Formats: sequence, structure tokens, C-alpha cells
Amino acid sequence: MTIHGYASNPSVWEPLVQFLSPPHRVRHFDYSGGWNWPVIGITGARLYNRKRGGLAARQSKKYSSRICIAHSNGNVVANYARHSPICKFKHLIAIHPALDADFKFHPAWKTVHVLYDQGDLPVRWARRLIGHDWGDMGARGYQGHNPKVVNVEYDNDEGSSIADHSECLHKPLVDKVGPLIMSIIDGIR
Repeated sequence: MTIHGYASNPSVWEPLVQFLSPPHRVRHFDYSGGWNWPVIGITGARLYNRKRGGLAARQSKKYSSRICIAHSNGNVVANYARHSPICKFKHLIAIHPALDADFKFHPAWKTVHVLYDQGDLPVRWARRLIGHDWGDMGARGYQGHNPKVVNVEYDNDEGSSIADHSECLHKPLVDKVGPLIMSIIDGIR
């Protein structure tokens, strides 16, 4: 199951979903609920992430989803989902996570693979937000000591930019990120 970031929607995932399907059946959890997240703002995202995590946990149970692929703020939602006893997620593939680099992942995750690019400026800015779950893991990788977490650095060859945060889900970068994700999934199965 995929979970999108704060200011995006399921359509952002279409190129990656097409890359992964087949052989994998991919379902998407849309937590936007039709809301315009940029209008709600960062505070709104902060207030609703826990609730969205509960909804994602129910979706994981409904579809028996063992693998969660999340982007940016979707990783905050995924970790809140993992707190639920009904959550079926076992493995997280975290694409440019907007989490603190030393974030404490829920212990029930069997594996966490962090895909990051040093040029990801939005998460570098996010670490400056006070009282928020967001941080710069998407640009630095995981900096904690959990042996279940594996860093997967890739470079999009474009330098630092805002595009480095979400463009990995679109052509042509999905042609670089897609095989990485596919190999992770194949290694989990």
C-alpha cells in the first residue's frame, strides 16, 4: 500500500504504481479526503496525522497489506498506523521521509528502507519546524541506531532543488527509483 505526502494526492503515485504493477498489486491510501492540504497548512497536517494513521491501519487490515511505501509526510502517517494493533504493515519503504534523521520508528516494523537524496531541500527546511514530527531524513538518511533500518542513497544528478523531494515519483526519475523499490520488495518477499 502507498501513502502520499502532505501536499500531494494519489495521482502523484501513478508513474511509480505503473512501474510496480505488475507483478505487484499496489493499493493507495488517500488521506487527503478531498481536502486541499496546502490550504489547511502545516498545522493542519500536524493535527490530522494521527487520525490518518488510524485510517491507514484499517486499510492495511482490509487489504492485508504487509508492505507500506510512503513518501514524505506519508511516513509520519505510516508510523502512526503501525501504532494500531490492527495494522498489518510489517515493512516500510520510506521515500524521502519528512522525519527527523534519528526518528524512533515503531518497534513492530520488521524492516525500514529509507530512500534519500542529499539534494532534498523541502525536508532540510522541515527540520527547522518546532514541535513537529517533520525533519530532514529524506536528505540525510537515517542517523539513528536501529539495525532494522537500512539507508538507500541515490542521486538524481540534478543538484539540490525542491524537485528532488517529489520528482522521484515521476518520469524520468521513477526509472531510477522504481528498480530500487522493486529490488527492496523482492528482497522482503
